[in-house]
Amino acid sequence: MKKILISTLLTKQSITIFLLFLLFFPVKTQLQNITFFIFDYLFTHGITSEIYTYNYTGSLLGCEQLAQIRKLQVNFNLFQKFGIFYIKHLPSIIAFIILLRRWKLKKTFLKIDWVLTLISCFSILNALELSYILIPNLDRLPLKRIALFSSISVPFLLIGAFIFFKVFSFKERIQVIFIGLPTIILGAFIWFYLIG
Repeated sequence: MKKILISTLLTKQSITIFLLFLLFFPVKTQLQNITFFIFDYLFTHGITSEIYTYNYTGSLLGCEQLAQIRKLQVNFNLFQKFGIFYIKHLPSIIAFIILLRRWKLKKTFLKIDWVLTLISCFSILNALELSYILIPNLDRLPLKRIALFSSISVPFLLIGAFIFFKVFSFKERIQVIFIGLPTIILGAFIWFYLIG
């Protein structure tokens, strides 16, 4: 078992996995910024971009800005209000569909499959974060908010479990546990605390 573990971790592919997962947060946050910007430009006439500043976190922050947006959202239709909550997950859904098709056709896990997995993980991480908010606050959150959070968290948690247990072989699981997860934590520290 020890030899299998060492030989799995000491491969060229492991270096690729390390670099990809190190870039997880910079790519995720800036892809979210681009998605917010495009959605705002196409569907809300640039109102969000006038109020918010896009930063390294990939989220819209600020109490005053939130109050301003809520005032303006009175005139928004349902899609303008909640569309971004779903559209920002499109890259992950597309990546998962491509990964699934590639997995069905070919069992060898290549670099492109790691890239697709990483993009899928953007929304899987969001689903984990939503579950962390949702579960302890079920009795306090309004039913509308629970339904909104669940509509994202449940499908993406299932996608994450499917990728880990079905798509990944034993080798990929080992690489994710021993390379991917520690590298994501290191990448988060570098991106949010040292660079940010």
